[in-house]
Amino acid sequence: MKNWYVMLFCCMCLCGMVQGQETVWTKKNLPHDWHLRSVEKDGIHGAAVYDAYDYLKGREPKRRVVVAVIDGGADIAHEDLRGSLWVNEGEIPGNGIDDDGNGYVDDVHGWNFLGTPDGGTVKTISAEADRYYMYLKKRFEGVDTNRLSKKDRTLYCYYVNELPKISELADAYNTYINVKTYSERMDGFDRQLKEMYPGVELGKEHFVALGEKLENAVDKKAFEYYLDRWKYSPKYNWEQMLNLRHTLLTTFEGRYNSKLRAYEADGRKSVGDDLNNIKDRFYGNAAMTPHEHGSHVAGIIGATRNNGVGIDGVADVRLMSLRVCTDGGDEYDKDVATAIRYAVENGANIINISLGRSVSMHREWLDAALRFAEKKGVLVVHAAGNNGRCTNDAYDYPTRYLSNGKTVANLINVGNSYADGMPVNSSNFGKDEVDLFAQGGAVYSTIVGNQYKEFTGTSMAAPVVAGVAALIWNYFPELSVKELKQVLLDGVTSRRGVEVTRPAGIKALGKDKVYFEDLCASGGILNALGSVKLAEKLCREKK
Repeated sequence: MKNWYVMLFCCMCLCGMVQGQETVWTKKNLPHDWHLRSVEKDGIHGAAVYDAYDYLKGREPKRRVVVAVIDGGADIAHEDLRGSLWVNEGEIPGNGIDDDGNGYVDDVHGWNFLGTPDGGTVKTISAEADRYYMYLKKRFEGVDTNRLSKKDRTLYCYYVNELPKISELADAYNTYINVKTYSERMDGFDRQLKEMYPGVELGKEHFVALGEKLENAVDKKAFEYYLDRWKYSPKYNWEQMLNLRHTLLTTFEGRYNSKLRAYEADGRKSVGDDLNNIKDRFYGNAAMTPHEHGSHVAGIIGATRNNGVGIDGVADVRLMSLRVCTDGGDEYDKDVATAIRYAVENGANIINISLGRSVSMHREWLDAALRFAEKKGVLVVHAAGNNGRCTNDAYDYPTRYLSNGKTVANLINVGNSYADGMPVNSSNFGKDEVDLFAQGGAVYSTIVGNQYKEFTGTSMAAPVVAGVAALIWNYFPELSVKELKQVLLDGVTSRRGVEVTRPAGIKALGKDKVYFEDLCASGGILNALGSVKLAEKLCREKK
């Protein structure tokens, strides 16, 4: 506690609970450190981090774990982060020499994989689904699809049927082409109607009559499209509908061109590496460009504890900052895979990835990087995503399910819960794909410029898990990565048998009731104390 009035308020809340009054937690009365508290002591479904430290009181940690934050880049000058930064002892800052010979010049606190040769950083990146769409569009243009191999036919079907559902550029292009085709058909409709009804002011009823005579499939689709338009302009006559088609065509052409410009504005190519070669991995620069999201994630894990400033991170760690994303668009598979390898090769024990997307253009690169981390005993904590959907069959990459059908055992996928122990409505879920839920609703942490703010998302839940994992590994380093993962899952606050509203995303409020165990494998919410006790027991048994 840093303010006496916060302590007084919390005591008042607890007194209300003792008297049998249930506290309803809202953003207005939720303590900034709620995610560190516990149900038993505070009536809040926090991670029981304070309880874990109380239990470990009197013991000294055996090491200080290194946690790599693969994100947008942490503010290394922040008052509450600079004391927790990983320092590459083999590198002399600012001398322009790769002193430690790891292939990266002046990588003192991490690396910027979006760094440009002039010392700057990429500011705009396109969406992965759009990149994949344009790649496949070029690949299949002019190709006789009847002669495709089985593998290419599967890819072609994905390009035609699935990508337009997730690529805004593909959807805009397809819509524009359809509207253009339908617009062209209107000239034929106009001639037919005037032949059928000479000298008559044409209207919707005449158009409907024409529709009954159409046999061509494209004509029928064009007819249905404009008949549907008439629902929104029921008083239009035929001439007005003819004019409307030009407006529609201009609108959808403009939408497509706007999406195309956004795709073409991708600055990633300015980095100068070969984007199609995963072996070309020594690119970027050491510029630690501060980023809101990356700074927030880093603070949750390891903002300097007990320094009387700002907030306390979950654990005493060394934070390695690896920049792979900007405020918009999607990170590249190559950058994420290369960042994972960098983290592992330079001593990270845990990697937090609060990123994800439903499309992976080079999934094999992510697979190989995750296998490398697994082989080296590095834990990877991944945010499950914020689409309010089940990810059992619709993955949010990177995922532990590899393209060859195998899995990696070192990845934990994290859903998002709130102070009342309920899943946040935007959180992704999945009994097989999501391992546990953690505290990610309205979490207060560091942002750029010595500031602090509340963010909500699985991006916040994942670093709480990464922090608790670091806490445990600080005190119990003899645990293997598989054992660490297991104590995290087995130590949860069980919510089995608790009926909850299934998350359904931001646009559609969930109404279906399910049991909590239907949302994740562990059926519970992260609990540091429970996991610490299991870790202690397991280590005692191993001696």
